Amino acid sequence: MPVRLVGLIACCLVHLPLPASWAQQLTGNDFAIDAVDGPVLGSSRIVGMGGSYTALASGIDGAHWNPACYANRYPFEQDWWEWDLAFSLFGPGVFGQGDFFNNGHGVAADGFLFTDVGLRLQFGRFGFGGDFRAKIFTVSATSEKVSIQLLEGHSGVGWAFFDGQLVVGASLRAADLSMKLPDTNNSELVHFNGVGPEVGVVIAPVELPFRVGVAGRLPVNSTIDSSEGVTEIGGVKYVRGFVLPERVIMPWDVQLGLAWQFGDRPLNLRWSEPRDREEEIEQLVERRRCERARAQFLRERQAKQKVKQGNKHGDKHGDKHGDGGLPGCEELFDSIEDQKWRQQEYRIREQEDRQMEKAIDDEEERIYWARRRGYEALSRSHWLAQLELVITGPVADGIGLDAFLEQQQRTSGQDVVVSVRAGLECEPLAHWLRARAGFYLEPPRATGSSWRPHGTAGIEVRLFSWDLFGWLHPFTFKLGLTGDFAPGYIDVGLGVGFWH
Repeated sequence: MPVRLVGLIACCLVHLPLPASWAQQLTGNDFAIDAVDGPVLGSSRIVGMGGSYTALASGIDGAHWNPACYANRYPFEQDWWEWDLAFSLFGPGVFGQGDFFNNGHGVAADGFLFTDVGLRLQFGRFGFGGDFRAKIFTVSATSEKVSIQLLEGHSGVGWAFFDGQLVVGASLRAADLSMKLPDTNNSELVHFNGVGPEVGVVIAPVELPFRVGVAGRLPVNSTIDSSEGVTEIGGVKYVRGFVLPERVIMPWDVQLGLAWQFGDRPLNLRWSEPRDREEEIEQLVERRRCERARAQFLRERQAKQKVKQGNKHGDKHGDKHGDGGLPGCEELFDSIEDQKWRQQEYRIREQEDRQMEKAIDDEEERIYWARRRGYEALSRSHWLAQLELVITGPVADGIGLDAFLEQQQRTSGQDVVVSVRAGLECEPLAHWLRARAGFYLEPPRATGSSWRPHGTAGIEVRLFSWDLFGWLHPFTFKLGLTGDFAPGYIDVGLGVGFWH
């Protein structure tokens, strides 16, 4: 009995997470830094809905979630060409709650700053753009503080099929990680950069209340690009006493999302190419010019024939051959010899150009406002629910970024993990107030960590409209407040954006 009891206790101790003070120190370079995403960071809308955005994936905000966002229009984007600008600025770790790593050992990130800037351009069914994210913070490691800068960029293209019911996108994900010691020489511990592909799809059936999104990314894998100040002792590479890793890896991941909208407001709208009225108007003016040149050319040809062959014979010739064998419109105009007619035609064409430009502007404006009135007439009553699964791949011989800074062998990313995200959005005060709530589980990646639940919330308030002194169509500003709350972690953001 005592033997069995001792064995049971030993078995339990083996499976318990080791305290930080008991963790083994790094003794070799045969490990990789697991540069996996931690808590959700993004726009106020995405954070407010718990990071569930793969199915919605509208606008450049979604570049980190689904590359289909490059060609996936917002419902209010009705012009043939549209632009979308994103800017977010957050300071996670307020009120001293900065356990960004969820490592179970209390290592916190200080002075955390997150920013996200993106631009997308849409031309009909085609769209392209880029998004840039930066995480900058400081960690107290061993006896020194380390300044960390993780830059991540997404640049890609997308195409919408079947009037926007199927949207496909592809992009490249680039990352650059730099860790420096803030001393007089600004010594660099690690510098890593790499690129990996990513693809995404959104299925949005018109007149149905749901939308499905799928996105996948290959790992970004790079060896360490840092040689200055490296010393080698016993076959182990060091910088300022830190054992260096062989590589840094952002693991592969797959995201599966479902969005469902309840209420009178449709989720998926059909977007078809507007008639190219500019081309139609230009063709009409060109036909008129060609007809005038043709008539003048025939008059001059008949006059020459009458002089050469006689009045009667020239008429018969004209009746027999008609206007057959005429050159093209430009050649017709160049072959006309009557200078008085040519000068008059130049004046007519100048007037036509002015009239044509005005007609094109008026028609494009008419089409825009007709579509905009149709969008604004839609009901605002809705409840948008989203559910998402995020599957993150393993990292061989991985340890967490925090473990590297503490120089401890705490494994990270040994297994595939699945995270659940959910979000809800509504507009309790139509045209003026929008509210969001969300939930997600942050999976355990490192030894000693556990599942960490996050609750998120956000509101947006409509402000005022402006047309930039008449240069643009009127746009409306909004003020937003967003929060992400979890054990040991708080992220609160205040921002200004565009209301739609």
